[in-house]
Amino acid sequence: MSYIPRPFIDELLSRADIVGIIESFVSLKKQGNNYIGLCPFHNEKTPSFVVSPNKQIYHCFGCGVGGNAISFVIAHERLTFVEAVELLAHRLGLTIPSETNSIKSPGQKKSQDLYSILQKASEYYEKQLYQSRQAIEYLKNRGLNEEIVKHFHIGYAPEGWENLFPDQRADTNFRKQLVTAGLCIEKEKGGVYDRFRHRVMFPIHNQHGKIVGFGGRVIQKEDTPKYLNSPETPIFHKGNLLYGLYQAFQSHSERLLVVEGYMDVIALTQHGIDYAVATLGTATTEHHIKLLFRRTSEVIFCFDGDAAGQSAAWHALETILPVWQDGWNPKFMFLPLTEDPDSMIRQEGKEAFEQRMQRAQGLSSFLFKHLLSRFDITQTEERAAFADQALKMIRQVAAPLTQALLLQELSKLTRIPVEQLKKMTASQKIFSISQKSTPQKIKLSPMRLAIALLVQYPELISHLDEKIFDFKIPGIELFKEIILILKNKTLTTGVLLEHFRGTTHEHLLDRLAHYEFIIPEEKLRLEFKGALDQLAHYHRDLLIEHLLSKSAAGDLTETERQELLVLLREKS
Repeated sequence: MSYIPRPFIDELLSRADIVGIIESFVSLKKQGNNYIGLCPFHNEKTPSFVVSPNKQIYHCFGCGVGGNAISFVIAHERLTFVEAVELLAHRLGLTIPSETNSIKSPGQKKSQDLYSILQKASEYYEKQLYQSRQAIEYLKNRGLNEEIVKHFHIGYAPEGWENLFPDQRADTNFRKQLVTAGLCIEKEKGGVYDRFRHRVMFPIHNQHGKIVGFGGRVIQKEDTPKYLNSPETPIFHKGNLLYGLYQAFQSHSERLLVVEGYMDVIALTQHGIDYAVATLGTATTEHHIKLLFRRTSEVIFCFDGDAAGQSAAWHALETILPVWQDGWNPKFMFLPLTEDPDSMIRQEGKEAFEQRMQRAQGLSSFLFKHLLSRFDITQTEERAAFADQALKMIRQVAAPLTQALLLQELSKLTRIPVEQLKKMTASQKIFSISQKSTPQKIKLSPMRLAIALLVQYPELISHLDEKIFDFKIPGIELFKEIILILKNKTLTTGVLLEHFRGTTHEHLLDRLAHYEFIIPEEKLRLEFKGALDQLAHYHRDLLIEHLLSKSAAGDLTETERQELLVLLREKS
């Protein structure tokens, strides 16, 4: 895609409802003219995350983050600018136009080039699969049919060191892109060689269906490592991705099943369970959790029944607790020893496997069972230790209903009154104030005051005097730039901020956009006029100083002398 035209971005942000967008990820409550909730970017017990529908911006008074709808999607979903715009455009049913003769930003161009290279690499691997009898036999032996192979675009990376794009490797820039995309590795003495060789290839898609990396599986048992993933790249971050997520999003299931491997996802899909996803060789992350529960309220985590599986399940539980929201229904399912989802679905079929899923433990059940296995609560001392461990975990749950129910369950097990447990929970804050990054107050000069008021209340532009363009004072160029953007347009604060993304003024304007004015709304115009008057006086004083300096040097013209006299009379 080419550069995204500025008018389209303005329209996108003008039509986007920032409250609706953020409510997809964060529980918000109306408070006056704004909405408030727990910040998704740092752990907190007391809501400090504010969303303004009038200004179309958000701000956290705890950690200082803020911005518009695009900024939120970039930060929360860890997307590039282009991906965030695409996501919002899709949500609003808008088609992104292109301007092929416009200049792309380096970041946008880089991402688009990587997507294109990875897509072509995937097409190459798919073609190579049908040239390799060994790869085809491997997939057949794993029980995969041709339909499922095509559904997941499974391919094959042939043996050899320079198979991928041999005709384009002479181009130095293209070789660098191959390395950046994770497809090739640089040689010590120059040149590159293929990262994936003699492996069955599984393309990994992001949630929007774009290929961002690969997983390669050995065919011969003696080869190592068994699985090889793409390295971290500008668009591939293992902790943010789930294999099969894009395909699972196409299903109509009201649940998602999380398993551990590519082949588990593929085998389950082939047998009719088309809502399975897998982590990419990493433990479950907070980003995974949020990604899953945005799609559905019921997520089942499937693990092996051995000690490693129990440990992985406990880590997933610990990851869920701090971000758990009321209405989520996480469950935990454990398979018999020596079995995995791939083998189980082939043995017992879809119906029996889904019956296993129905018997999965709820998170609270798994939490207490796991802790009970470590303590003998018939003994007073161990019951106290059990209660202490359980409370440490329950304190992390910010969802009020869920926390209340967990405390009731703990009360039944320990025979400690619920009210006493509530007091114990409230008495120890899991996150201290010192852990929060409290933003420093910004000092407002008259110029910054005028800019802050205009950024937050763009309608004040109607009270501007054209004489402002004659002022020659520090900061005036930025003020003029804002005025020119707002002229003949009705823009919100969120749209205005977008015009300065990536500029040297971005950080300052973001802070000014969230500055708290202790001024009644009806007094804003007077405050703005007062700031402009101060700027006019400052401009006049600087001009007087300049003319007096010229006069002392004997360089003053008659016109300038008359101007100086007028200015001095005005000042007196």
